[in-house]
Amino acid sequence: MKTDQLKVSVLIMTYNHEKYISETIQGVLLQKTNFDYDVVIGEDCSTDNTREIILKYKQLYPNVIKMLLHKKNIGAMANQLAVLSECTGKYIAICEGDDYWSDSQKLQKQVDFLDNNPECSLVCHSIMDDIGSRLNTRQIVDVNRYLTNEEIIIARGMITPTLSIVFRRKHLENLPKWVVTSPVGDIPLVFYLMTKGKVFCFKDIMGVYRKYHATSWSNKKRNILQRTDFSIRYNFFLQTFNKYTQYNYDKMIHIHSKLSPAKYYFFKIVSNIILMFAKNV
Repeated sequence: MKTDQLKVSVLIMTYNHEKYISETIQGVLLQKTNFDYDVVIGEDCSTDNTREIILKYKQLYPNVIKMLLHKKNIGAMANQLAVLSECTGKYIAICEGDDYWSDSQKLQKQVDFLDNNPECSLVCHSIMDDIGSRLNTRQIVDVNRYLTNEEIIIARGMITPTLSIVFRRKHLENLPKWVVTSPVGDIPLVFYLMTKGKVFCFKDIMGVYRKYHATSWSNKKRNILQRTDFSIRYNFFLQTFNKYTQYNYDKMIHIHSKLSPAKYYFFKIVSNIILMFAKNV
């Protein structure tokens, strides 16, 4: 810790990650920065030894690590919201408990860019996918550059996992309800931040995403039923986002929703009816 100002809060959500959580925390603690940061960990009542492991880190780094120890399992979204509410840094970085950062300069690079580019709301980077037997490079961009909104929509907001993102905490003020209630993981947050400014991506590989781990997001979409369920929920979310932005992205969403025109307009009509009903309840 180099200064009195808290520059970054690192958000870690964890549940049954005893095999991975040490590597996650170590990757954060090994960051070389010229600014202050803390680590806020939400432990969602794991049934393994995850809690015991993070308690040991808390003893070693009492001034860096803050812990939320839930008395019962509250689920990923509620855990994320609880941890976000405890983040006080100017910027927020995310690294879930089964992923890890591999570059000790990651935070410094991303924070320097945000400091120097106030029009930017979100910074991300390329990663490696750990699929168990090997690591696969996921080169998001070939050169450091801004991403277009179309690229983000084409990728369904999953152009890169949340372990790579750093964003401005001020954008969490007055969050629209759909950001926290849409049942499609962190996708709504990325879409929302996209509306608040530019999204920049580093070509550097600075972290590792554990794909298909038992509690990972990617593992929840492996079979056809899970993929179909996700597609339905995602398309309802798209229409909510579309209406929020006053249909600024309607043509783009229509083209890249992977739905036939008939199905697209079906989701659009039904979603609007649901939104009207929810507003009047």
